Amino acid sequence: MWQQIVWWMHFVNVQISYMAKNCEQITDEADRQVPASSPVSITVEVVYISETRQFLKSLQVPLDSTVMEVIELSGLMLEFPHLNLSSVGVYGKLVSLEAPLQAFDRVEIYRPLLVNPKEARRQRAKKNG
Repeated sequence: MWQQIVWWMHFVNVQISYMAKNCEQITDEADRQVPASSPVSITVEVVYISETRQFLKSLQVPLDSTVMEVIELSGLMLEFPHLNLSSVGVYGKLVSLEAPLQAFDRVEIYRPLLVNPKEARRQRAKKNG
């Protein structure tokens, strides 16, 4: 019985070392592989919602594009010439117009608030009693 346990331990060790060696080899090969062509353009979206309609456009832009460049390329300023670009964000976080974009970012142009939320709450509370 003792010989069977020793043989089994040797068998398991050989399997483990073989698997480890092959895993390292596969990992090394995967690390060495470089994509045939690195992306030269990225996909981004530009979103604006006015009182009456919405604007949503998906674009392929150069890799090093900024927020302002993407807004200009989208044609948003042609459809909404009065638009104020003082409040712009990417996925709900405010960013500057010079901020670089990453793949699949959504550029959002925010409208100014018509009423201060605190003041609106005060007025509702006063009205309701």
